[in-house]
Amino acid sequence: MWKGTLLFSLRDKNDIYKSIRLKLPRRCVILINSCYLTDYDWSEEFDKGPTFKLSYYLDLAGQDEAKKCIEEKLVYTRNTLLYFLGINDFNIEFTFAQDDNVPSISLTNNNSNIKKINNNFEKIINFNQSEEKLFGRCVELVDKAGYFWTRQLHEESLLQSFKIIELLSNIYFQKEHGQDLVANLKQVIMKDIEKKYEGFFQEHIGAPTNQKIKETTNKLVKELETPFSQYNKILFMLKKLNLNKKYDSCTISKIKSIRDRVASHGNLYTSEDISMSMIYDYSTEAYFLSREVVAFYFFNIPFKNLLIKTQIIYDENVRFIEK
Repeated sequence: MWKGTLLFSLRDKNDIYKSIRLKLPRRCVILINSCYLTDYDWSEEFDKGPTFKLSYYLDLAGQDEAKKCIEEKLVYTRNTLLYFLGINDFNIEFTFAQDDNVPSISLTNNNSNIKKINNNFEKIINFNQSEEKLFGRCVELVDKAGYFWTRQLHEESLLQSFKIIELLSNIYFQKEHGQDLVANLKQVIMKDIEKKYEGFFQEHIGAPTNQKIKETTNKLVKELETPFSQYNKILFMLKKLNLNKKYDSCTISKIKSIRDRVASHGNLYTSEDISMSMIYDYSTEAYFLSREVVAFYFFNIPFKNLLIKTQIIYDENVRFIEK
């Protein structure tokens, strides 16, 4: 039997956390998404804790295929677990070997965090293949956004957060209105305009060239595309998910504006109208919004209801805005 293991250890050089405790029993053994969380421990010394392992066993003949399947399973479970924990700043080390010693589950069901971890993972069991793939992509991006945020790379963090918001708003819009709504609407409008436009000129002025009809029609259709802009799709999704009061149109407009300028021009710290403080504030807003959107989109509950209790002490010199 093949065994793959991810070893988690908190980064020893960190600008955000002084310490983290996951509020789990020492050396507990928990089954999470068919993976085994083992060897959880911590030390009073920051750089020696906490640590734990996440292992997955697979009885498969081919070594390369087994390694690929195990890595995919562990990465998905790792990203999901860290999303539920609301933290991301761990070093990860992967090992792979043959091992038939499957651990026994600890009798720790009275621990509230273990119960919540299991309850949260039970929510994703019924995802279909496309939902599971989409959720996996989202929690991967949340992890990247959080990683860049804790490294104070706020522009990169905002870009990753916006990818989640953009991705889910497009899919949500398609689910609500149909994938071909805009294309079909444009086609109908163009045919109607061309017909009436050509008829009018033939009757009153004389038939225009086909090229002139197309140029005029395209200008009109471009104006009609405005309601289907990315910005409006995001606002539509937030309203449907009841997040529009917490994150209003002004906030979304500013996040998108900064994102567009970062994507186009790179570093904005030299810009006269965008300060470092502004980039920090809106990257933070975008990061927490991305976590909320994932929670409401997939589970229809606030992110705080998914969050596993942890004991975190932040560096007092670091600005941190929790929603």
